[in-house]
Amino acid sequence: FINKGLSRPKTEEWRNSYFYSPLNSKRFENLPSTQIIVGEYDPLRDEDIMYYNILKQSNVEVKFLNFSFFF
Repeated sequence: FINKGLSRPKTEEWRNSYFYSPLNSKRFENLPSTQIIVGEYDPLRDEDIMYYNILKQSNVEVKFLNFSFFF
């Protein structure tokens, strides 16, 4: 997914930016309540689970919904 879907320059600086992926952020506290919805076969499911765990560890109110047999 790194080389697909974004029209911005694909520089290393851009890829390491939190604008590119929220997982690149250095701080996660003080974020609003979040709901993450994924399908069992979602290609970004692992990243969604990582983000959920990071938010949970940062004391952000977060709800995770995983739907079986969905993309």
